[in-house]
Formats: sequence, structure tokens, C-alpha cells
Amino acid sequence: MEDFDTILATGGVLSQIWDELTTEWNVPAGFRDVLHLEQRSRQIREFNAQMLPGILQTPDYARALIRARKITASKEEVDHLVETRVGRLAKLREGSLPLLWCVVRQAALTPNLGDSAIVRGQLAHLIKLGTEGTARIQIIPDSAPAPAALCEAFRVMTLDGANTIGYVEHALGGEVKALPQQVEDLITFFETLLSEALSPSASLELIGTINGDHHGEMD
Repeated sequence: MEDFDTILATGGVLSQIWDELTTEWNVPAGFRDVLHLEQRSRQIREFNAQMLPGILQTPDYARALIRARKITASKEEVDHLVETRVGRLAKLREGSLPLLWCVVRQAALTPNLGDSAIVRGQLAHLIKLGTEGTARIQIIPDSAPAPAALCEAFRVMTLDGANTIGYVEHALGGEVKALPQQVEDLITFFETLLSEALSPSASLELIGTINGDHHGEMD
């Protein structure tokens, strides 16, 4: 493909398109749009009540979740989906890393994946990302009276030029929300959830405590 770029003087466009098509061949069509928007974002705010955001997941954690959901998928398909999911952060790091601001419920920190080592590794990964400043992670503790935190997962992506797009997940995938009122509602919702969350430092402390209490001492 590089030869075609050279012959046609495309400046690498053909190679970029080819890479995108071949790395996302079995990603749901609706989510491909989100991946492209994500890579053009300067701020990503995400909430998830049931599990950790995909962009923060380790390969083992992602594989366990994908296998549980796609029970008929081949090993090749699962491996590809894992690579696509966990590779999102690496792609963002290739450019100017956007602000990643993730709010999750405490219950999402201790999923029953059948292997405590997977959860232990995932929680240690969260602490690393939060400590090094890659992501701003805030936890809504079990003690918080936050019924709104039982809603479906969603994210709000602010692009260059101050354009903001929302994405709301559901059992079969998700939907892009681009109307101004929809985006405003999602931002307000995120701020409401944020008001029930612990500070970033307190959240990392809670994650460390949970990892020590439930999954052994961290390395």
C-alpha cells in the first residue's frame, strides 16, 4: 500500500485508510464512527456503572468480558476485538493525548470474572493510569445515594473546534447523539454523577484498598 501512496502522491492517505479498514473489520459499524471521533477528541468524559471503560481495560480483562458476551465468536475474532479495544489508548498517545475523565461506580471495580488475578491486574493498571496522569478516574462509592448512577454507559467527546458529540451504549451497541440538547443533557448528567464521586486521589486510594482487601497485595 505504501507503493501506491508513493505512485499516486497521496501523502500516506491510502495507507491510513487501509490500516483503519483492516484493524476494524469486525468492529460494529456504529462504533467505528465513535473510534474515529475518539481519535480526534481533545476531551473524553465517560461514565460506566457496570464495568470499566474499554479504553482503560487490560487485555486479560477485555478478553474475559468479550468472551462472556460473544460466546459464538472464534478465538481470532475475540483476539482482534481485544486488540482493537485495548489499542485505543495507544493510538491516542500517538498524538496529543486528550483529557480522559472517567467516572464509574464502585461495583464496577469488582466484577466476577472467575479469576481474581485478572481483576487484580486491572485495578493495578487503573492506579498506574491515574497516578501517571494518563486518565482522571473518579469512583462513585457504594455509600453514595446516587440512583442516577444505575443508568446506561455513555461518553461525551469534545472535538477540535469545540464541537461536542455524545454516545450512549445499550445491549446491542450504542447510538451517537449529536443534537445540541442531547449533548447538553449528557454533560449535565455527567456533572450530576461527578458530584457524587470521590476526588481522583481518594478514588485511587479506594481502588488500592479494594485491590488489597479482595485480591491480595499489589506488586
